[in-house]
Amino acid sequence: MKMKTVLKSLISLVLILVLLLVGLVALLFFPQPLFAEKLELEGLTLYADTEISSQMQESAREALQRISAIEGLDPNRGYRAFYCESHRRYAFLSQIARLNPNSQGFGLYYAGNMFISEKGLAANERLGLEAIPFSRFEGSMAHVIAHEAAHFVHVRRYGFRDSQALPIWKTEGFADWGATVAIRANTDRKDFLPRMEMLQDDQRWNHEGYYLRRFLKWQLMAEYHFDVCGRSQEAFFDSSLREEDLWVELSNWIAEGKSS
Repeated sequence: MKMKTVLKSLISLVLILVLLLVGLVALLFFPQPLFAEKLELEGLTLYADTEISSQMQESAREALQRISAIEGLDPNRGYRAFYCESHRRYAFLSQIARLNPNSQGFGLYYAGNMFISEKGLAANERLGLEAIPFSRFEGSMAHVIAHEAAHFVHVRRYGFRDSQALPIWKTEGFADWGATVAIRANTDRKDFLPRMEMLQDDQRWNHEGYYLRRFLKWQLMAEYHFDVCGRSQEAFFDSSLREEDLWVELSNWIAEGKSS
């Protein structure tokens, strides 16, 4: 009799834990109750835990413009972006997803949801880094939304499991490139050189920012591959394309431009 009671208690505890886990995961798919403010645009709905300012509205519209320029996305799909002024709320959601709570944002392909951290957007100032145009170092909500949408291309093309196995330099480089396609005026050396010089300026990057430096490198490599060389996504994600080879090729192209 005592054993049956213990067994029932264990089963009840397991059921409670399962229900709790399901509830937490459901929050990632349906987090709307945590966000009081809402702005509906065609193709994008912005939710926020703070008042949606005119600047945020403008940024949401810019995000749509950026998303529309990313090749490989489902043109009929809508997106939901959740802006977290509260870092505690963002950290809670990112930890459920088992992702970095100090990031600028993250996306969930199957839910069509993207989460943005106000603290993450302010990372440049916090780390003592200057803003860099046409990059994740803009500190722009529009960039983060478009960046996360660009990651959805990988899942749509390769499936969830295979997309997770892609090299980080390719996935992050592609996402930052895709997020800026719509706003970059050109991709010639006049556009490249200032950002390459920022990348190579050791004085610009402090100890904490050194880790983030590589993301700018990866983006410039993607820009070179797609915009300068006119190569395809298939060629970029092909396993034969190695980071060190593409970097050498880009560096030589820059050097030739400086000497010409």
